[in-house]
Amino acid sequence: MSRLMNVVKGDVQCQYKYGFYLVYSLFALLYITVVRSLPGSWQSKTIAIMLFSDPAAMGLFFMGALVLFEKSQRVMDSIAISPMRVGEYIIGKIISIGIIGVVSGLIIAGFSGYTGSYIQLVTGLIFASTLFSLLSLSIASNCKSMNSFFVKCIPFELLLMLPALFHFFGVSFPLAHLHPGVASIYLIEGKVSLAVLYQYILSLMVWILVGLFFCYKSVNKAFAYLGGAEI
Repeated sequence: MSRLMNVVKGDVQCQYKYGFYLVYSLFALLYITVVRSLPGSWQSKTIAIMLFSDPAAMGLFFMGALVLFEKSQRVMDSIAISPMRVGEYIIGKIISIGIIGVVSGLIIAGFSGYTGSYIQLVTGLIFASTLFSLLSLSIASNCKSMNSFFVKCIPFELLLMLPALFHFFGVSFPLAHLHPGVASIYLIEGKVSLAVLYQYILSLMVWILVGLFFCYKSVNKAFAYLGGAEI
């Protein structure tokens, strides 16, 4: 537990040092300004889209940046030979990114006239942030540059986000309720009925378990072959 807390603490300090909190604050201010200037009938869906695409999905890029910073500073070399377990490293990263995503999302919602359920909102933000973070960590752990990360990352982000946005605006497709992006954006909107709520949560839990499996394999591989040679 102490190692996990140290990972979270170190990540938070690194995020603050490299301006992650400043960037999130600026985006939050921008989003609040935009939403409050829109007609009331547009605000509900606009807030949901912004919360889905910023605090949740932007964690994907911030996670990638954080991991690549660690690589450039040789931090991962030290972690690879330390007693820290791969699972602790992954969970610590998810928590640190999740904190800033959820807090930013709540601030945007609170100052934008959000009318949905805050319990559903927090649940959706946590699940979405975790899912995007796992994807990002899986890709970034075996990338050597930000350009390489973006090239590999964008197709997966589109697969997660575009179906969700299409369905959110009425373009239905088979088994949409099983798509993690669809479940996340509707939870973030905060107007899901109780029966559908459990369905969405169960679907997202399954996707996160799948994500954890592949993320663990990817990070473990990166640690094992760090520096181009097996440790």
